[in-house]
Amino acid sequence: MAKEQRGKRVPPEVAEFGKILRQLREHYGLSQHELARRSGVPYHTIHRLEAGQIPKPSFDDLARLARFFGIDLEAMGVLLGLWGPEEIPAALDPELHQYLEQLRRVASKLSPEEQHTLAIQLRPLVSYWSPEKTALPDWLLELITPRKERL
Repeated sequence: MAKEQRGKRVPPEVAEFGKILRQLREHYGLSQHELARRSGVPYHTIHRLEAGQIPKPSFDDLARLARFFGIDLEAMGVLLGLWGPEEIPAALDPELHQYLEQLRRVASKLSPEEQHTLAIQLRPLVSYWSPEKTALPDWLLELITPRKERL
């Protein structure tokens, strides 16, 4: 049953996430203030997360907590009910899947600024392979088109 919070129903996964966050913090012997200082997540956010008062925390706060506790960011999102566990499409090439997972792990360890830079660097590649192709400059197409396609 969902917990009541000032007249609003708190989804069970939000209350459960708060409970798990508190247990993790206590397992490491940290106060909320110490966790805030060491993780970079504001104290009031940690307090409200543990109390189940933030149903959809910011991506940055989740990433900082995941990084601090050494937990996969995707797993944190699943715990919160923000997204479900991803299933790998059967048609996805295993090597491609491996690279995508590696990219996800690398990206989760980057700062928000570095993640933004990576996103900018990936735009042309994603655009090239997207069914809704956007017009890319010829010089960029030359750089990203495999050699055998250019011949």
